[in-house]
Parts: sequence; structure tokens; C-alpha cells
Amino acid sequence: MIKLDAAFITNVQHTLGTTVVSTTVTDTLQVFSATLNLSTSIITAVVKRGTVTNSVFVENMTPLIINVNPDGSFMSTDGTWSGTMPAASVTALFTSLKTSFDQFILASGAVTGTEEI
Repeated sequence: MIKLDAAFITNVQHTLGTTVVSTTVTDTLQVFSATLNLSTSIITAVVKRGTVTNSVFVENMTPLIINVNPDGSFMSTDGTWSGTMPAASVTALFTSLKTSFDQFILASGAVTGTEEI
């Protein structure tokens, strides 16, 4: 999880007329899940936004979906987060994962074969 710096915390006030009824604070990000397409080398991650209450993450905003392409470029589906990371980092991650998953399958003993590169 990422605890956001003060400049990036979101406070939403809920009012009834001029009276503030409650305030929702979003100060924490949690990478909830990531889907790795080992054929296309595309990563899709779900980032939940919320806060931590009593040591438990509580989501309080719509999650963001971020797609990372094989060339290292990435963008959230709402377009607010974008950039580039080194393509070599993405390539190294997928190479390592492909090899690891092939080894898991072979180590199971359910099948035999040769790992192809």
C-alpha cells in the first residue's frame, strides 16, 4: 500500500444544506490485483483508493485500472495517470514470470516436457 503525501490526499465533504454531515478522506492506494498476459506482455492492474481504519484498508473511491504496455508506456483508464517505465524492466519481468510458470507446471509432475525459450 501507498500512504499518500498530504498534497495528494482527497477530502470529500458530505453536506446537508450548509451543515457538514461527514468527510471522506482518501489517503491510501492499494494495488489490489494485476493481470499478466504472458503472450502479449501487457499488465492490467487494479488500484483501489481509500483509507486505513483499525489497520484495515477501506476502499472509498472508484478503483483505477492501469494498463502497462510492452514498451513500458502506461495509462490509467481515466487518463489521469500516464508515463513510461524502461521497456527492459517490463521485458525482464515477463521473461522471469514465463520461465517460473513453465517450471511450476513441470515441477508438478502432472506432465513432462522441455521448457522452450
